[in-house]
Amino acid sequence: MTVDHAVQLVDEAAVAADDDHDVSTNLRRSLSSWLEIEQANKQPGTAMWTVWAFEYHPEGSPTQRDHFKPWMIFGDGSANMPYLSELPDECLEWWSQVAERVNEPRAHARLEHLLFLRRHGNGGIRSRRAAENYLAMAAAGRDIHAVLAAGIALELARRTGHNDIAKVAVELAASLTIDLLTEERPAPGVVLRLLDILYAEQDVPYDVDNILEQARAKYAGQVHHEDAVIQLQIKRRKDQPDIVAGLWSEQVEIWIAAAEAAEPIVRSVHLQKAIEHARSSGDRSLIERATARLQSVRLEDLGLTSFSVEIALPHGQLEQMLRPITDADDWRVALMHFVKLGPITGSHDYNRRLTDELAAQFPVSHMFPHTKLGGDNLPRFTVTTDDELKEYQLVTHEIQSLQLRATVVLEALVRVIHKHEIPPLHELTEHFAKNPIVPPELAAAIGRAFLRFWAGDAEGAVFTITPRIEALTRNLVLASGAGIYRTQRQNTPGQYPGLRVLLDELLKREMDPSWHRFVLVLCAHVAGMNFRNELSHGFVDNASDGIAAILLQAAAYLAALRSSAAQ
Repeated sequence: MTVDHAVQLVDEAAVAADDDHDVSTNLRRSLSSWLEIEQANKQPGTAMWTVWAFEYHPEGSPTQRDHFKPWMIFGDGSANMPYLSELPDECLEWWSQVAERVNEPRAHARLEHLLFLRRHGNGGIRSRRAAENYLAMAAAGRDIHAVLAAGIALELARRTGHNDIAKVAVELAASLTIDLLTEERPAPGVVLRLLDILYAEQDVPYDVDNILEQARAKYAGQVHHEDAVIQLQIKRRKDQPDIVAGLWSEQVEIWIAAAEAAEPIVRSVHLQKAIEHARSSGDRSLIERATARLQSVRLEDLGLTSFSVEIALPHGQLEQMLRPITDADDWRVALMHFVKLGPITGSHDYNRRLTDELAAQFPVSHMFPHTKLGGDNLPRFTVTTDDELKEYQLVTHEIQSLQLRATVVLEALVRVIHKHEIPPLHELTEHFAKNPIVPPELAAAIGRAFLRFWAGDAEGAVFTITPRIEALTRNLVLASGAGIYRTQRQNTPGQYPGLRVLLDELLKREMDPSWHRFVLVLCAHVAGMNFRNELSHGFVDNASDGIAAILLQAAAYLAALRSSAAQ
């Protein structure tokens, strides 16, 4: 294939394309016979090189060496095509020859940009040609592709010292924005991207502040779009604190107003956004105003739907699980087997593999926002990062496992005393105090919690045993020799760290990871049941027999655990 033929095909493909992907698709069609020959020979040549130029996917700053990436990268880092840095000099020379003769701005911009990043030829000339052709693409359109081209032209020109092109790019963005804002319903995706180009500009023959005000007026009542414009205004006026304070207040108010007009479940989400902005502002009165509105939203107003599922456990399977308890000759042995039923959240490694597999199989179900409500029906935790999403998925699965198996733990604890009389307090105290990390007073408190449960007072058992779980964890950490006490600092009194920190410290000292996850999710994980904190703050109104049983199992496990130092 000659260079002239390739130039003709590239121009034709670019003319008929809306984006670079269309160019590569058109080229694959027109070059199909050449591509078949090269693929049969397993040797990429001019046809494949021509197609590859338009299949790279842009990502990040246009001046970064790895800005263009293969459009398909696999988990092991391999790709369906060579990385730009791996291309042979023959390919670069072919691109250079095509770039010298091609006419269509889209094709010319891409080729010059690729060659600039590979440092092939004169970098200043390459970057200028690329920026000029991106600018030509922007001037010829009014859609999102034109805006993206303008943004690339501006950054490329600025980073490489072509200030004359940068000035033209800014003026083009400003004039196009003003023009679009005269339309009845300008596309927000286009306008907001243009404003993102303009907001920081000072030396332009347009009033950028007035353009931003016009955009706010145009999108008034469309809270997400108006919010985006205000955010740009705040960035633009960052050195003017009085104006910024007013903008923060306006931003919070638009979300509160939108919340008042929304359905209850949406109202809660909008008020969370108002609180987020209020906290960013640092204005205490704004924080209190937004928070007070959110606190007024009642659970019954949210319109949430409850789903319940019943799973029947075969009688024979249940009896087999509980036989070590029912056949035990002594209540102490039965209690030991009661602990061995756990952790009912399951294996940590298995749960992690399973949730990763489910996320891969059902990606759409994990694209929606996730917020965990507390006992007061206010948001405790909202997923914001990929790592938080993975953790949320894991915790959700662990909670489901805990809920499904809690009835088995409950039945097991009841059966501990079916064959044997309820042990007296002094025997329970003696049993738990065998572990050096459990002093007699703590052992007696644990014993009283078990007695309250067996007497039918599940609520009393819950309130008795929950703080003892933290006490047991703290004693285990102290026995391991870890220095965890925080001495007084200014107005902060001396104190021990919270339960989650203590549990994580135990994990470092060889606590079983699956038991660590069980106690953590049950008692101290903000996305989990978080029972210790919910109970301490008065958000638990009804403590069930099931929750009492699994808390007692957690305490019995910790009371039997030896510290790493003792081991």
